[in-house]
Amino acid sequence: MINDHRVIAVEEHVATIAYLEAVAGLAVWPGDQTEMALMRGLEAPGVLRRRLTDFDVRLREMDASWRC
Repeated sequence: MINDHRVIAVEEHVATIAYLEAVAGLAVWPGDQTEMALMRGLEAPGVLRRRLTDFDVRLREMDASWRC
């Protein structure tokens, strides 16, 4: 919370299909192997990819977890 406002770091919690497709074509720079491996793990259809690319679902999940 910052100044009584909830803050969401969107780049870590939501992705678009276009973003995931663009990342899939990037070269891996030295030192970025782990991050790129994690991102490329989202290329295949699956539960995590669906959750990350559905903004409404992600926002509801983040809201629910904040209240816990």
